[in-house]
Amino acid sequence: MSILTEKWTILDQFTGLFTARDSDDIPDSKSPDLWNVRFNGSHFRGALGYSLIGTRVETAGEITAKYTYKRSDGDQIMVRVRDDGSTGTLEWYDATNDEWYTLLVSLTTDKRMGFTEYNSSTLNQMFCCNGVENMSVWTGAITRLTGAVTAGATTITVVSTADFPASGTIIYNGTEIAYSAKTDTSFTVASA
Repeated sequence: MSILTEKWTILDQFTGLFTARDSDDIPDSKSPDLWNVRFNGSHFRGALGYSLIGTRVETAGEITAKYTYKRSDGDQIMVRVRDDGSTGTLEWYDATNDEWYTLLVSLTTDKRMGFTEYNSSTLNQMFCCNGVENMSVWTGAITRLTGAVTAGATTITVVSTADFPASGTIIYNGTEIAYSAKTDTSFTVASA
């Protein structure tokens, strides 16, 4: 699946954001919200990515936020927030498996998630926050398991740990697992 991330958008007489009324009651020169927009000084540019992928299943929850995270190596990862009315879940899209996987669970419902990224030649970071929970940071590092993850495991084996820091936290099926060290193909689970 190919994801386009940038498209220049020219707005004549754009007079800013206006969020005090419903979107159908806002003047044409204003916008009720801006999603997937990158600001650069006095200019802003659109970034494609806010579109429906698949079909909406009401029992699974409504998609309330979506963003395409572009890493410095050119990789692009779509993320979204799915809100089922009782909780919100931040998910990332795996184009290889055509699946959405959980990053964060138990987010406050009915809150808009905001996203931004900070990348350099040696660092990739996507920041997100909904104004209620603490700000979260994701590097976009992804790997594949080569062995089962069992309760009480001290090692998690994967294809590669090259994109991960020497120690930190990995997320497996929405569960955060702290690791204290890594090899080229495994994480050493931190003791509790």
